[in-house]
Amino acid sequence: MDNFIPCRNFTLQEEGGFVDNPCDPGRATKYGITIKTLSAWRKRACTVQDVKALSSFEAGAIYRAWYWIPGLPPGIDLMTFDFGVNAGDRESVELLQRAAGFVGDFVDGVCGPETRGRVSACNPVELIKALGIAQEAFYRKLPTFVEFGDGWTKRTDRREAVALGMVPKKMQIAA
Repeated sequence: MDNFIPCRNFTLQEEGGFVDNPCDPGRATKYGITIKTLSAWRKRACTVQDVKALSSFEAGAIYRAWYWIPGLPPGIDLMTFDFGVNAGDRESVELLQRAAGFVGDFVDGVCGPETRGRVSACNPVELIKALGIAQEAFYRKLPTFVEFGDGWTKRTDRREAVALGMVPKKMQIAA
């Protein structure tokens, strides 16, 4: 089963509408899509007005094409996807790889067959909790944590709670 729609809906709600905060390195952003990302997607230089006019439908298409990783177990998909939209897809996969036990050169930010296999073999509840800890630690290291940290940590808590609820009951082994 593809869990994209509930994950997309979670992220659209968490990211919200248009913002252009001078403290945010992404500046003009809507649904977590920055002007830089929108320009790359549309293959032309976009304006702040283009970002303001971005539809949730187009944001969802960008999410599916550039941030969604098919084949991840339920819950782990949300943890990886939502964090990827918020903090960067490569960073998200690197945290996933570390949480799943990869080290050194095996942490490459690419979710290939080895990563998927190792992730699928993990206890999903333990992996989701480990990702929540790693994601919060990532945010705490950012220079903008003072400005955005409270929101990021609360979002991480909500992400983890929803992700744990996505794990099928038969897989909810006590962690």
